Amino acid sequence: VAHFDEEMGQEFINYLKAQGIKFIEDISVDKVEKVADGFLLTDGTDFEHKTDLVIAGVGRQPNSDKLNLEKVGVETDAKGIKVNEYLQTSNSKI
Repeated sequence: VAHFDEEMGQEFINYLKAQGIKFIEDISVDKVEKVADGFLLTDGTDFEHKTDLVIAGVGRQPNSDKLNLEKVGVETDAKGIKVNEYLQTSNSKI
């Protein structure tokens, strides 16, 4: 949930934890191996974790750099088009 709004990401994590989902944080998984009764995750050093289900989230990169948004007054940042709490851009017409 690294690319979520911080507050929204935390709410999402809290919801999933309440459903019994365990999060392992600050680990970069190097290998996911299918074993007889699930999956074995390793990080290439001494971390190993066996689980019955793996959900992989892959980050997305914005594809707005070629739209010339600055010409129409729409501000962008590394995450894409900047919006306010009402999902409005910096151009009131867009």
